[in-house]
Amino acid sequence: MFCWAVVRPRSYEPGLMKAQYLRGAGIFSCDQHAVLCNGDDMMLGKEKVLRIPDTGDQGAKMGDLDDDGTTTNSWLNAFIFIKAWKVIQEETPALRHDWTVKVDPDTVFFPDRLRYHIADHTPVQGDGESLYLANCDRDFGAGEGDHPAQLFGSLEVFSREALRVYLDGTVRCQDELDWKGWGEDYFMSHCMDHLGVGRVDDFGMLSDKRCWLFALLGL
Repeated sequence: MFCWAVVRPRSYEPGLMKAQYLRGAGIFSCDQHAVLCNGDDMMLGKEKVLRIPDTGDQGAKMGDLDDDGTTTNSWLNAFIFIKAWKVIQEETPALRHDWTVKVDPDTVFFPDRLRYHIADHTPVQGDGESLYLANCDRDFGAGEGDHPAQLFGSLEVFSREALRVYLDGTVRCQDELDWKGWGEDYFMSHCMDHLGVGRVDDFGMLSDKRCWLFALLGL
């Protein structure tokens, strides 16, 4: 399992990641990991944080649901994460692993519990299926002909084949989807569906107040 996170340098997030790093907790207890930032050069202990290329005027800002095409009042960070996934492709060993997990810095994450959730879909040999885990049980006002937005960004789980499909097809998603008013998780779920990646519904893997979930990874 390969796990990664993006930190905002001038925020509380570097402190959270440093605390996890010192304890070997969260993403640092995965088989391999990476930390990315979308600003200044950073070090995390002895590890250099990978830098996301400058996103210019398409960097994240807060969404306004009164604006046409905007799907969130949180960060409009789809473009930053499009760039971040490119860094994951080019500078990390993510594709050597059966699963890649993107984790928010403030998510309380237990990789061993996640391994239990993905065990039935983890290949014994070979590359396995093209799958991502849908973790949110609300549709967030999905329109007619749309699908529920069932991927929430605090914990995103993709099989190796799903990641390959995404990396091969991300330009197609950018060209064919109206994503400029989306958060990164909304973009990823729509892009995965657009590219034909399979879904596994697992609404017990995440507890998040926005999704009305109260079970922490099955507890």
